[in-house]
Amino acid sequence: MGQYRRISATLVIAALAAMAMAVPAGAQRSAPIDAAEEHCVVWASGVDENGELVLGDWTCGSGLSAAIAGGSGIMAFSTSFTIGRHFSSTGYSGSSVTIQGSSACGGGVWKPSGSWNNTIESSYHYCGSSPTRFYDSSSCGGTSKAIYSATSSLTWMNNRASCVRYG
Repeated sequence: MGQYRRISATLVIAALAAMAMAVPAGAQRSAPIDAAEEHCVVWASGVDENGELVLGDWTCGSGLSAAIAGGSGIMAFSTSFTIGRHFSSTGYSGSSVTIQGSSACGGGVWKPSGSWNNTIESSYHYCGSSPTRFYDSSSCGGTSKAIYSATSSLTWMNNRASCVRYG
């Protein structure tokens, strides 16, 4: 029981610290991501009428675990699933963005903008047998690459994703 309280207290402290670095709802990070490695988490509360993920506040920091702990808040963290985790460099390195939601992979589209547009080079896949698909076009059309497992390099799609469709 004592260990559970220490873990809970650590999560609460990490969540509060990370929430202090939150970016307003719907906003993308605008600083160049290669200026300093940064890890962000954003909560997707659902899908809008156009099939796009409805994103909340971005929580960012220099450590991936701190950003994940605070990314969806204390209440949502315990009931969230990772929908996608993307990295700015091959081999799951560089800056990252983790998209969490209330379902493991209920579909939806993320249109990376700002410093994340045309930046993704590697990605973890969380959609089971449904692919995560990366598109060169922001309209989710044209050239695309589907992944069905963790991919340490998007090869010819590196730095080209302007739309990501989950499931």
